[in-house]
Parts: sequence; structure tokens; C-alpha cells
Amino acid sequence: SHTIADGYTYYQIYSMLSASAEVKSLSPVRKESFSAGLGGAVGKAESKLYYSVGFFLNCVASMVFGGAVRSRCHLVDPAKVEAAKAAAKEDGDSAFVSTNDLLTAAWAKLTRAELLEMPINLRNRLPGIGDADAGNYEWAVFYQEEDFLRPGQIRKSLATPGKYMRCGRDPPRPLRSGGRLVRASYALITNWATFAQGLDLPGCEQQLHFPCFDLAAVPCEMAFVFRATGAETGVLMLSCKLRDADLAGSVFGATVDPVIFPGN
Repeated sequence: SHTIADGYTYYQIYSMLSASAEVKSLSPVRKESFSAGLGGAVGKAESKLYYSVGFFLNCVASMVFGGAVRSRCHLVDPAKVEAAKAAAKEDGDSAFVSTNDLLTAAWAKLTRAELLEMPINLRNRLPGIGDADAGNYEWAVFYQEEDFLRPGQIRKSLATPGKYMRCGRDPPRPLRSGGRLVRASYALITNWATFAQGLDLPGCEQQLHFPCFDLAAVPCEMAFVFRATGAETGVLMLSCKLRDADLAGSVFGATVDPVIFPGN
């Protein structure tokens, strides 16, 4: 549950299990400035989308009528990523694109999304909330079809301090609402890899680390970017729509583990 903690908080505590880690206290005292500043940072409608009837019905419809969810888990291919980054720079949207920008745009296209959610950590992005604050200080940037055509658009949406919004149009096209929101193809991608650090336990070697999620509770097309090993990034994909053929030519490589995820 994200009610009491987000991915940042989890990995801060998890990393303290390492023998070489510095154990430090985190503050559990809720910063109410988060709620007060959220609308100005991500958009007023975006700050309330989770609580709308249309969004709730979209998730329920996906869970009830979306079909069987299949899990895939692939490593990210470093060579393909470097080639994709070079190509993305030629688009002129941004002088720099990250691996997360590439994966976000790729996931949106693979799932044919009309509404894409990308959670972001708002520590050090909202006044008074920093690295020592435990809890859930995460919200999402919401994108529509014109906002993830290229990886540089994802980077550009995060480039203005204090304003984190889609930028496929200027000004951004308002989010769908009502029946159009209920029927929208909704996808989510979240990145845990940036928070993860190697776990150092005497006499032990970490061979694999990956997320788990109850397939019966999947509300949309979901992707989790994570640190599979010390040097390798993986992506767990939970989807009703995705086919193996869709991954051909993408930045995804081999399966994370052929026993746990056979046939990937």
C-alpha cells in the first residue's frame, strides 16, 4: 500500500540492511504542505484524477473485462538503450534523455496507451519536503497520446522546476473526463531502479531482486522498472494486451530468469 510509504521510503529502509550502510532516522511526521502544493506542481485536475468516478470505473472495467493478465520480465539491453538515446537526441526535444525516458515512451507505445501515468518522487521538488521524510510523497505525471511520441517529450515534461506536466501541446490538452476517461486505454510505468542500492550482507551474494504483484489486482497495463542485479535493469510487465511479437526491435533483451519467467 502506498498509504504510509512509497518506493523511496521502502528502499531507504531496505538499503540500511547492508552491513556497510549508514543507519539514519527518517521523519514519519506528515508534511501537509504536500497536499497544499500538489495542484500547482502537477496540475489541478491531475491532482484529483485518482478520486474521480471516471478513473475508478476505468480501473474496475479493466479488472473485470480486460482479460487474463500475463506477466513478463525482461532485462534492458544496454547496447539498444545507447543506440536509442543517440537517435532520441536527433529529435531535438531535449539535449539529454534518460533510460527512464526511453522506457516510458516505449511502454506507452507497446500498450497503445491513451492515458499514461508515470509516478515521480516529489521530495526536493516541493518546498519543505526532502530526503529525510518518510511516507508517501509521490504523485504522477499524466500523459496523453501526443505527449509520449518521443522520449525527449518525457524529459521535457520534468525539466521545469515546480511544474511537472505533459508537453505535447502548449498549453497541455485537458485530461479526458466522464465517459471518455472510462473508455481510455490506461497504462502505468513506475521506476524503482533509481532508489535501489546493492545489498551487502557478509557471506552472501544477491543474485536477483524483482517486484511482486498480485495479478488479480492489476488495474491497468503496468510496468515496473527495477534494479535486477547490481549492474542490470529489469522491467516487470503486467499486461492483457502485450504480445511477444510487440517486443521485437525494442530496448528489451533477455528474460530476467528463465525459470521464474519461462517463455519470455
